[in-house]
Amino acid sequence: MSRYPTNKGRNLLRLYDQFLQATREGTRLGQKFQRLKPRSIKNYLYLRHQLVAFCEKRRIKLRVNTNSSESFRNKQKERKRWLNFYTDFLSFLYDEKDLLDCYVGNLIKLFRTFFNYLKTDQGYSVGDFYKLFTIPKDEIQVVAITPEQFRLLAYNRRFAASLPGSLALVKDMFVFGCTVGLRVSDLLNLTHEDFSLVGRQMLLIKDHAKTGTRVMIRLPHHARCIIAKYWRRKSLLFPPNNNARFNREIKKLAEAAGWTYPSPKRRKRKGENIVIYKDPGKQENYRFCDIISSHTMRRSAITIMLNMGMKEHLVRQISGHSHNSHSFHRYIAYSEALMNEELKNVHNNIRRRRFHA
Repeated sequence: MSRYPTNKGRNLLRLYDQFLQATREGTRLGQKFQRLKPRSIKNYLYLRHQLVAFCEKRRIKLRVNTNSSESFRNKQKERKRWLNFYTDFLSFLYDEKDLLDCYVGNLIKLFRTFFNYLKTDQGYSVGDFYKLFTIPKDEIQVVAITPEQFRLLAYNRRFAASLPGSLALVKDMFVFGCTVGLRVSDLLNLTHEDFSLVGRQMLLIKDHAKTGTRVMIRLPHHARCIIAKYWRRKSLLFPPNNNARFNREIKKLAEAAGWTYPSPKRRKRKGENIVIYKDPGKQENYRFCDIISSHTMRRSAITIMLNMGMKEHLVRQISGHSHNSHSFHRYIAYSEALMNEELKNVHNNIRRRRFHA
């Protein structure tokens, strides 16, 4: 008996290509009945690349039995073959491709989505074996700046004056992003039409591109100053910016701000915590300015609001997270850890009689 499901049914990669085409054309929609973004489709292409590499390495052609109306014994054999595949595919991703839990988990999740498509959208009788493919999980560390760090960027005029023109622009964009909590794609596409003047108050009214939820934010003084600085532009509020270049400039900004303290990058592989070194040979840790990115703006906005006492449901309303959002709970946990550390410092100062005048 073959170790993998290779004898019966239709070619898996051909079925997967049909799945990809349906995703690209929009005949297969996401969970909220929206077309998937190019970035999401890129992840599906990456899964195909890994499946092809696995099949070439094992010299096999995977097949899917699309008519599983067979005897109980044959179904059990088919199930065993797929579980063998799952075990070996995990081993391939971990040991030969050296991937981490966060990437492996995403690939397995997409693979399950593919089989769910075959069953629900195409009506194939493929069985339920794919539901046994457990998804490795990794809580990616939240990289966010503190309220004190935000204060330096938003209000310190001496620091602002020390920056060259390119970093001054990045600082303004970063501060604005940390204020409103938009995803970077939404931030870079802000136009004049996204702002409204009501009396003396300026509002940002924007639909989150990913979720479709509408946000209405009253902008503070420093955000209005940034808008006034770039308002003369005809279409986009901020100059067009490549995200990769934007990330490089943010790291330079953080380095100029003096955020060069060690910030170990931690991940999980096979459920075990590991440290990712900037220089593995010297076991040199990353600095905070090395791991900061455009995603830090949104994460910082959420954690700063939580740290400063804003109620969770109001923060979710601004950020566009649902009530049961797993990612939002990560921000809460990060904020609580930060507050606990500050509380520890408070009591240490009391014990050492360090009182402010």
